Amino acid sequence: QEPQARWQVESVLMLADPTLPLTQTRPTPSHRNGAVFLPVGRKELEAVRKIIRIHIQLAGDQANKAQLLPALQRSDWFHFASHSVSRTSESLYGELILAMTARQSEPERVYAFEIFQMQLRMKLAILSACETARGAFLNGEGFEGFVQAFRAAGTPSVIASLWKVENEASAQFFKIYYEEVVRGKSTADALQAAKLRMLADSRFSVLDWAAFNYYGHDWNAQLPRGDVAPAYVFIVLAVIVLSSSILVYYWKRSR
Repeated sequence: QEPQARWQVESVLMLADPTLPLTQTRPTPSHRNGAVFLPVGRKELEAVRKIIRIHIQLAGDQANKAQLLPALQRSDWFHFASHSVSRTSESLYGELILAMTARQSEPERVYAFEIFQMQLRMKLAILSACETARGAFLNGEGFEGFVQAFRAAGTPSVIASLWKVENEASAQFFKIYYEEVVRGKSTADALQAAKLRMLADSRFSVLDWAAFNYYGHDWNAQLPRGDVAPAYVFIVLAVIVLSSSILVYYWKRSR
């Protein structure tokens, strides 16, 4: 499939590094097995915001449901970097894990069926968590779950994982992915390029990052650039120092 016409991304939303407990959560009817959700996503957030501008950043206590759901509806690019829980028998009860505040006994969650019921304007959702592409397989439909939920809500493209992924490998993988998009590769081609570059990195096993797949339309996306100001400051300072040195040199020669 040929990439769509160039798309100027105007609103990037990223949820990462939510406040999470370090101990086992209390089982609930909707989450029948308690799970350990260690803090995750900080390195990925730091890597991404150095490359692109994040308009809405939800981290720590702000990575909660009350802020996420409205932000989803006014964003056109979404990157999620936290935990998820897949349910092959009840796919629409799959969970994206959000923050747990001091007043709560367990983390908040967004369920796949809640996404399914929304109307979204975003064109791409990146679900950087474990097994976000998993779910019950339906003939003619593929896997039911978050990929299907986002596409039903109006998001034509989703990047999601088929198995468990590793935190540091995911951070490096998406750092490379955004570098490739900024360099001009389409959103699907950038994923392929990131996989090829990760193959050359001996620090990570292929199983740590190869789970990420691309579903839907390909886009020529133009993302807003990130923290590039320090580079410009360095260049300006270098020019000033060089100019001053030249002036001092000629001043001494003229004496």
